Amino acid sequence: MLQNQKADLDMVSRNRNMNRKKESEEGEFRSLFLGMENTIHLAACSQAPMLKTVWKSQEKYLEDIKEFGNPWELWSEKVEELRSMIARLISAHRDEVAITFSVSSAFSALLSGFGKSDERKIVTSDLEYPTTNYIVLAQAKNGWKHETVKHRNGIISKEQYASAIGKDTDLTTVVHVSSLNGFKQDLKSIGEICHDRGSSMYVDCYQSLGTTPIDVKKTGIDFMAGGTLKWLLGMSGTAFLYARKDLAEDLNPSSTGWFSQKEPFKFGAEMLDFADGSRRFESGTWAIPSIYASIEGVRTIMETGTEFIKGKIADLASYALETAADMGFRSATPPEEEKRGGIVAIDLEKPFEMEGILRKKHRIFTSARGNSLRIAPHFYNSREDIATFFDTLVHESHKQ
Repeated sequence: MLQNQKADLDMVSRNRNMNRKKESEEGEFRSLFLGMENTIHLAACSQAPMLKTVWKSQEKYLEDIKEFGNPWELWSEKVEELRSMIARLISAHRDEVAITFSVSSAFSALLSGFGKSDERKIVTSDLEYPTTNYIVLAQAKNGWKHETVKHRNGIISKEQYASAIGKDTDLTTVVHVSSLNGFKQDLKSIGEICHDRGSSMYVDCYQSLGTTPIDVKKTGIDFMAGGTLKWLLGMSGTAFLYARKDLAEDLNPSSTGWFSQKEPFKFGAEMLDFADGSRRFESGTWAIPSIYASIEGVRTIMETGTEFIKGKIADLASYALETAADMGFRSATPPEEEKRGGIVAIDLEKPFEMEGILRKKHRIFTSARGNSLRIAPHFYNSREDIATFFDTLVHESHKQ
């Protein structure tokens, strides 16, 4: 009996030590950001909290302007530094990464390289972020047809893609994690379907990169775009396009600019001479302050580790779904861990109104979309944050 009691006490002691370590770790993560002392930030799917190093990067940008005036060489080095970091993050070659202003500019430049079509098809879905659908629709003037795969209860099956993708399909767009409900797709399986039918696969990873490891080579991704604003902890104004080098060099985009060329400073050019690899999809001068910030954001993600972040987010999302169910809330987010990313969508009658109430009265930051209030916990959040959110949500819901 004494041995059993000692074992029980040892277990309690270990659990307490683990909890202390966890609390210390969470406090250490929160200390990396500005304004987290009195704030619960659950809106990484929209805008991450600001890292202290991001704030300092903006001071450094201003100092560089003050010190050097127009330091183009320094700015170019910063762009190349970010290009290399993104390439490492997705297991690509640096020449396969274009630095752009937004996913919209990246995808537009890519599709402009597909040119005109004789009734060829682009397959997309209704879970894509709207910019993808609008840019696909705009290709109709160049002769492209499109087919939109419709979700079923917030999920798209591999069989639906297999049914839509035919021999007449040149490109299939696949959002990795849907902004609407956090549904996460199996990129490798969908890529195999695409390639079996002769289609390339374009992936929007804005809501996944930084929350889970992505290896574009092992997954079979042909093209991929994402940005640094959300889970990558940067600022608006910087995104990227990955294009497999052999595919990129077969495309001559009409949406172009001086940095897409081998000789960007050549005046009076009489012909296009595209830069090697994905640089041909770049355009004009980058948003340099955002480049400074994005370097710091991506560096923090890489130092923290995407495997660790994936596990942390999976635990918090599971806890959020369990708590939502216990409190009687419905969620459009798939319960299976392998089918969801970092977003948990809570169905509400007035989600946008509730977002404002939580922000103004309680400093709990969330993000409404459609009929849902989304929470998006990151590695700096805790189960306590989730519990406080739901307690406050219940309290405020009773007032409505």
